[in-house]
Amino acid sequence: IWLYVYGVWPCGIDHINHKPADNRLINLREATLLENQQNRSMQKNNTSGITGVFFNKRDGRWIAAIKIDSEKELRKTFIDKFEAICCRKSAEIKYNYHTNHGR
Repeated sequence: IWLYVYGVWPCGIDHINHKPADNRLINLREATLLENQQNRSMQKNNTSGITGVFFNKRDGRWIAAIKIDSEKELRKTFIDKFEAICCRKSAEIKYNYHTNHGR
């Protein structure tokens, strides 16, 4: 549909609502691989309810982690889950993650 509407082949396509079968133009955006990864659904094995926040049983602490680019990762440790969530959400804004990321 992108080629038909815009007349060019996209470098990559992101389905904004995370549904690959939904090819309505309103649900598509041209995106690099990195931009596409910044709009991923929450993984099914997530137990914290927040993408990038998990509990380290060995240390008894919460970890907030986020990929900054393909090579760097920000990881911080917290005693409090809420602080880890705040850190992760702030990083999502700072590093231009899509607002649908983790939904």
